[in-house]
Amino acid sequence: MKSWNSPRPQENFRGVRWCTRAAEIPWQWSTDGFATPCKQRADENLDILGLQADELTYTFRNSLLYGVRIDFFGSE
Repeated sequence: MKSWNSPRPQENFRGVRWCTRAAEIPWQWSTDGFATPCKQRADENLDILGLQADELTYTFRNSLLYGVRIDFFGSE
């Protein structure tokens, strides 16, 4: 049986490439409120391109980094 070896994408968020396993990410995760497959960093910097976000939530699929949800609250 032939093995599927797909290269991981080079794009990243804050230095961590997409499709990186959660266990390989060197961040401290918060223990508040989320079960798998979502996580929040305990020491999150909420500055995103010069704007102050209210929350960032990292999503995982089969333990691989899949996406980042960035929440901004308010109407400014």
